[in-house]
Amino acid sequence: MEKKARLLFVLLMCTIFALGQDDLQLNSVFSTVDNCGYKTKGIFVAWWDKAYDYADEAEELLLTLVDCQNDCLNTYQMRNPPNPLDGYYYNVYIHNGHDLFPDGWAMGQGTDSNGYPYLTIPIGYANRNNAGLQHEGFHIFQYNANSPGYAYSGDSQWYIEATANWYAALKHPGSKDEYVTASCITFNPQVPMWYTYNNREAQDQANWQRFCHQYGMNIMINYLTDVRGVSPEIIVGGFFAETNDLPQEYLYKEIGADTFSELFADYAAHNVGGFEHFPVGTEARSYQELKNYGDLNDVHPIVKTFTNEGSNGEWISPENDFVTRAWAYNVYKIENSQRADYTFDLKGDSHGRDGDLASFKGRIVVKKDNSVSYYDMDMLNLTDGSFTYKANPDDEEVYLVIISTPVSFRGNQKFFYQVKIDYSVKTGIETVHNKNTLGENYPNPFDSITSIPYELILNGEVTITITDMAGRQIIKLYEGEKPAGRHTAYIKVGQIRTGTYYYTLETGNYIETKTMSVK
Repeated sequence: MEKKARLLFVLLMCTIFALGQDDLQLNSVFSTVDNCGYKTKGIFVAWWDKAYDYADEAEELLLTLVDCQNDCLNTYQMRNPPNPLDGYYYNVYIHNGHDLFPDGWAMGQGTDSNGYPYLTIPIGYANRNNAGLQHEGFHIFQYNANSPGYAYSGDSQWYIEATANWYAALKHPGSKDEYVTASCITFNPQVPMWYTYNNREAQDQANWQRFCHQYGMNIMINYLTDVRGVSPEIIVGGFFAETNDLPQEYLYKEIGADTFSELFADYAAHNVGGFEHFPVGTEARSYQELKNYGDLNDVHPIVKTFTNEGSNGEWISPENDFVTRAWAYNVYKIENSQRADYTFDLKGDSHGRDGDLASFKGRIVVKKDNSVSYYDMDMLNLTDGSFTYKANPDDEEVYLVIISTPVSFRGNQKFFYQVKIDYSVKTGIETVHNKNTLGENYPNPFDSITSIPYELILNGEVTITITDMAGRQIIKLYEGEKPAGRHTAYIKVGQIRTGTYYYTLETGNYIETKTMSVK
């Protein structure tokens, strides 16, 4: 964890030392070389109290940091910290918490009296198998960012910690340690993604799970790169883009507004349904960490639970503590044991609490046995949507997820909406779909936007293309994996000109084509 205040210690000694690094200086800020053992590799020097024999640990630590440096410079096009540029090694201190280095040290990054960053590593953590070291190592190369919007404070602070956890998770794909803070998101989903202890609202509680929210957001970034194929270069590019945009604004622009909104909504749905790429036991360990350190009085995962029922024809709104903030979400749960049609309706306010334009997405998540299905709510516009789900008795849990995705990226303003859940019980035996289907676009013809519904019976790769009457491809509307269930694709006027076109769905051995017209 980042140290918040600069440590003001007196420089006691600085000696010239050359080890394949021309004119680089060893810089022991906290003691003299007479009291310290040290080892160098590349731009790094590891220091420890000579009273201990940490040479082996230092070697492991240095190899890990050099590996991290190679990733950051060669794979992610990041930059070295300022020390080599200024003629100094990057200092890393192996400590016991009570040796010749300052008391109270843990694992983290600080800034010494010369203005140089450094790392502190407790003994036992200085090895390549420790994900925390990968996290701190990534901080080294973030340090030299030139983007004002990415400063370690307020609405951008979350991204520093989330991306460091993201990198550690990439280096340790089998480790549970980098996902345990998922509980901070799933149990307070109405909190915005960029929430940190530096930008919380005055009335918000100051507790472990709120403050750790910034670390838990690595699961979104991991979902973007590992599951949905977003380029890691986009994830780290903002650090060195010289942009004043906040990280969330930068992602929105670089990935594309519509795409990023859909990806965030899908990520929210998976926070409810689960991430298959998580190591076994991650969710259980995450919840255990919440119980160990969190404030269980500040847990709001579900707005409301319904048991074989709807909202009795009434529009309902979340209570104040549950109102979703920008780029956050709410969850409603139906515990189902019947054959029934559930129709979910969303009616959002067009503006948030502080006046910014509002927009929403809806997702339906269905859990049965050991499987999960996801469905997109059909959005009529930026705020309103509807979806009907035909439930069976074995659909044990049905969730409605309402996601706030406004063009607002600062602060914690709230975005209000209403939902209505209608249901009708079905009797007798009904025909069950056993094939993929491509629906008719609506409206057709259209002069602004049209929706293309389709349904998949299995998870699979999906391609949706638009071709002209001569068979020439005009747009590849979607290409990627989709879960089983109902989905909707959209196309806007401006993407294609006035005329008649074919739209085609391909998944597995299934191909179907229909016709649409643009006024």
